[in-house]
Amino acid sequence: MENAVAPFKLDETVFYAGRAMRVAGLMVMQGASGQRTIRYLLEDAAGAPVLLEEGERRFALLRPFPTGAQPPAAGNSVSVGKERYTLVGVRKLTLLSAEGKAPGGRPQASLLLSGIFEGEAGTLMREMAPGAGGQVYYLVKTLEPGTVLSAAQRDEARQAERRAAGDRAAENSG
Repeated sequence: MENAVAPFKLDETVFYAGRAMRVAGLMVMQGASGQRTIRYLLEDAAGAPVLLEEGERRFALLRPFPTGAQPPAAGNSVSVGKERYTLVGVRKLTLLSAEGKAPGGRPQASLLLSGIFEGEAGTLMREMAPGAGGQVYYLVKTLEPGTVLSAAQRDEARQAERRAAGDRAAENSG
């Protein structure tokens, strides 16, 4: 399924924290107010896959909990060890397209519900596809700008660094 919405395309090389990785899968979803959310599954030969979510030009790293280690939920809170997370919002995401490997597991339904929980230790997300059974929990880490770059963006940044280094060398020698 061709997707003109995702900035990164299937099989494109993307740099995550300076590491070259391949887009092995992506999902494009739309929220109730029309905002787009894109999930990417990045892979390389040397390490574990990386699951990223992009929304409003910001990236977040999603770290899934192992299947047997799902935290207990009670009402509007979730506990992980001694940490308590409180529900701060719910997203209703409609699946628009999916390509390649399923980033975080492709939902069994066209609707995905995400509960966003905040605590002193950070952000937790609980997701479920209505009618599909089961839930998936993620620790969410917002990434600094520049952590995820296309090959062209990385090349531009390297060229800017070289120019700046050349400018500094010229100033120091003159």
